[in-house]
Amino acid sequence: MLAVGLLVENPRNPNRHPLAQIEALAKVIQKTGWRSPIVISTRSGFIVKGHGRLEAARRLAVAEVPVEYQAYATEAEEWSDMIADNRIGELAEMDFAALHGLLSEATATGLDLATAGFTDSAFKELEKLVNGASPSAVADASAQAPDAGVTSERLVLGKYKVDVPMARANDWLRDIYARVNNDEMLVIAEAKNRLGLE
Repeated sequence: MLAVGLLVENPRNPNRHPLAQIEALAKVIQKTGWRSPIVISTRSGFIVKGHGRLEAARRLAVAEVPVEYQAYATEAEEWSDMIADNRIGELAEMDFAALHGLLSEATATGLDLATAGFTDSAFKELEKLVNGASPSAVADASAQAPDAGVTSERLVLGKYKVDVPMARANDWLRDIYARVNNDEMLVIAEAKNRLGLE
């Protein structure tokens, strides 16, 4: 365990943690405890993995956090590990039906959705998606009943992650899907064009 005040964030970390993510992570830590330590480089003294966990610990006013030290031969090796930690999870593809089944079973036994990083409204959106609602119907539902305090949505377009107002994101997605007939590559290209990317 190490005092929170002694941890040093890596100033080159490209990953950003929106408030909603930090709040969800803080709820998980508060309810289930620490599942992963914060990883610190013995070479630089900077955090390599766990910047979000540090922010959640600060939000919880935790005095100490679990840490693990790792040695890196070079600065580039350290950066590579930090980037991979951020990137590898982004490459996963979610099986929404399996996720819904797992969450449904777990909540039937008393699981608090917050410990899985879900809100009630996010779980309801997942249910609609799994039960055959179109992407635009799910977008309409989320625009009609967003979580309190949530005013933007993170759009992931290939390597880009963009926060845009939820109503605007939903309008864009409906319009784009209608124009390009659900071709995912064309959806990404059209969204990038609207955002002025590339």
